[in-house]
Amino acid sequence: MDVIHLRGLDIRVAKELMPRALKFMDTLIKALHARGHTVEISNDNTLVVINGEEIRIYFLEKLKRVMVKHGSWESSEPQGNGTLFFWMKRNYRGKEWRDGKQSIEEQLSNIMASLEIEGARLKKQREEREIYWAQQREKERIIREARERKEKEEQDFKDLLRQATRWRETNLLREYLNHLEQQAVATHTFTDELKNKISWAWNKANDCGAAN
Repeated sequence: MDVIHLRGLDIRVAKELMPRALKFMDTLIKALHARGHTVEISNDNTLVVINGEEIRIYFLEKLKRVMVKHGSWESSEPQGNGTLFFWMKRNYRGKEWRDGKQSIEEQLSNIMASLEIEGARLKKQREEREIYWAQQREKERIIREARERKEKEEQDFKDLLRQATRWRETNLLREYLNHLEQQAVATHTFTDELKNKISWAWNKANDCGAAN
């Protein structure tokens, strides 16, 4: 028996069951639209969109494997048994309705309710995830800012120590130059060469002082 897989809506049933399947899906889609939901087709998947959440649905005929003879040999082939069932699936979660004591059509209200409950559950789950990640980002921001503040304080302290060291060394150099001049004058050894050398050193000391 040929099983038709209708492109677009995910319907896989025998040809003689296609009118019933199409009528059911038409009723379901109209009911969903009336409730403010939408149905979309993506990569041959049928998706019900509720609260911004996508739930994949299928409409299938139950198949079984039967042995079919082909002259002197036989093979196993799928064959429908006339039982229709409806699936909704999201990730690894799924739920099924099938013909039984009640036909699929008689279970439409239950299917609608289950789709909306699943949509509400997925929305809540998404909102909880968003809150969680927002909290994580806030924690990371606080940690990052604390780390940056600590690094800046450490760098400022290092700069302060460096400036203090330079200031101390500059003052030490100035004291030494004063001592050198006084000693040269006292010993009458204040030559032009020494004057130039001391003058050059004073310029360097003043430059260091200005830098501080």
